[in-house]
Amino acid sequence: MREYATLSHMSLISPQVPESKYYLPHHCVHKLDSTSTKLRVVFDGSAKTATGLSLNDILHSGPTIQPKLFNTLVRYRFFKVALSGDICKMYRCVRVSHPDDYLQCILWRENEADDIKTYKLNTVTYGTKPAAFLAIRAMHQLAIDEEENFPLGSKVVRRDFYVDDMLSGGNTIAEVEEIRHQVTALLKKGEFLIRKWCSNDPDALRDVPAEDCETLLKFHDGTDVTKTLGLTWDPQSDNFIFSFTPIDDWKVVTKRSILSSIARLYDPLGLIGPVITKAKMFMQHLWKLNLQWDESLPQSLHSLWIEYISKFDLMHRFTFPRHVSMASASLQIHGFCDASLAAYGACVYVRSQFNSVIKSELLCSKSRVAPLKTLTVPKLELSAACLLAELIDTVVKSLDFHCEIHCWSDSMVVLSWLRELPSNFNVFVANRISRIQSYGTRITWHYVPTKLNPADILSRGATPGELLHSSLWKGGPNFLLNEASNWPDTASYVDDLPERRRHVLLTTSLTDLSIQLPIPKY
Repeated sequence: MREYATLSHMSLISPQVPESKYYLPHHCVHKLDSTSTKLRVVFDGSAKTATGLSLNDILHSGPTIQPKLFNTLVRYRFFKVALSGDICKMYRCVRVSHPDDYLQCILWRENEADDIKTYKLNTVTYGTKPAAFLAIRAMHQLAIDEEENFPLGSKVVRRDFYVDDMLSGGNTIAEVEEIRHQVTALLKKGEFLIRKWCSNDPDALRDVPAEDCETLLKFHDGTDVTKTLGLTWDPQSDNFIFSFTPIDDWKVVTKRSILSSIARLYDPLGLIGPVITKAKMFMQHLWKLNLQWDESLPQSLHSLWIEYISKFDLMHRFTFPRHVSMASASLQIHGFCDASLAAYGACVYVRSQFNSVIKSELLCSKSRVAPLKTLTVPKLELSAACLLAELIDTVVKSLDFHCEIHCWSDSMVVLSWLRELPSNFNVFVANRISRIQSYGTRITWHYVPTKLNPADILSRGATPGELLHSSLWKGGPNFLLNEASNWPDTASYVDDLPERRRHVLLTTSLTDLSIQLPIPKY
């Protein structure tokens, strides 16, 4: 709180001022993995007043105006030279106008001997519902106002920021330096200070003062890493690294503790998707048993979970390259989908060719556990194909280039469905066929044998050890490293398809064909 007073982010007021006031409770939070502010103040805008309402109850959160986290991370993987930064105390850079600032009052004293005083917070405050929207909207407006002076910086500010974190980059050192200079100058116009710069290439930061560079953390194996929107990134090797911190006390395993463990597996890109899928399948099984949140598991399930979670010490050995090569005139995107009775999923690979060298790299994946309502395998396979089409569409919209798109499924029923008109089938199938076809004709669908389908691993789930030794998951099937003429041939399509809509024809017949005309009345 002393920092607030020093930077004029709060002002001493008299409790007797006539303006309507709201007092924000506040407390401290320790964030040990932060490289800057390890002790932070959190304000509670949801604290109820005597009326039964809180400040957040009468405020709107505002619309989402920034790119989604998934889109930002996908785009970040295509920059050869990465550049990340962080706006210092972003919310405090945006002032709240009078008299709304009186709705952010606090009680404070420097020590116990002093009298309690009333202050009002003059800037956007963390803990109030519209805080994120107000700060982001102010930054976007600044980018719009300064677009003529900083065209590249304006584009990056609106495209490559997720709240106060910037994840951007370029193909050359010169391009990245220009981005850094323009973004810094643009944000300075609005008194936004960006620092904690980090890059996989030290030359991109050669003129940045040491105090403005990111302070790297020590990973357990001695590697210098930093957190990039929650992902652990090693700038030197330019790899994403995964880790898992187990719950200290495993004496009592409950549905609550298992859900907490699954939540610790932070993987927004789905790079270790099969491991998380297997954990979610276990969690769904607990839901079917109608166990209470803090009820002990049956001994068989308890032992099964302990055996599974004990294998997570291998998690730190998972590394995935941040940069996915796109330096190719023949860049292709390949998506695979598959389903089992327990789950279904889709994964996307980028195939690039430079001279005679062909590479295939995992870009992202998504999975869903099968619904509790039993569906047939073809319906689940179609749901997986729909998930893949949506994932491909998200990836394409996140990028600034066009390329060939190939999707693969090991279900000939699904591939046959996609060749038909949606109106020929029942509602469930028709809706999903229509949704897949709505993504355009750019997608070419192929058949892939199950044993060559990496999405099969995703739909069945895998332990960390199984996934660690799976080359099929990390790089996709080996046929992607060959020319298109050596890819699997399409199997024969299915004519007698399930879920086809039945057409009923009703006819009538007349036994008396004589026609009697009415006699007119005069």
